[in-house]
Amino acid sequence: MGLRDRNQTERRIEPNLDALRVALTQEQARQHLTLEELSARTGLSRTSIWNLTNGEFVGKLLTWYALAQALDVPLCYFAQALELPAGEYMPPYRRP
Repeated sequence: MGLRDRNQTERRIEPNLDALRVALTQEQARQHLTLEELSARTGLSRTSIWNLTNGEFVGKLLTWYALAQALDVPLCYFAQALELPAGEYMPPYRRP
């Protein structure tokens, strides 16, 4: 591995967890869903969803998959939020 390759692999970008939480809450609000309704759609507890939206924990991939399915957004919508620079947020999802 050359110096250039090593430098590229050592540079890690911290995931933008704030943008991930904002993407979830704005999509929930856009669809006018309560915690109870989102819980019923996902099978997740209200407490789990509340904890995700308030940064108490990040959740697993299957949790975010269930949320994406329930909100009718692609999973990559949430994944893209993680890659945004700090302080930036995803625009609301627009269906094609």
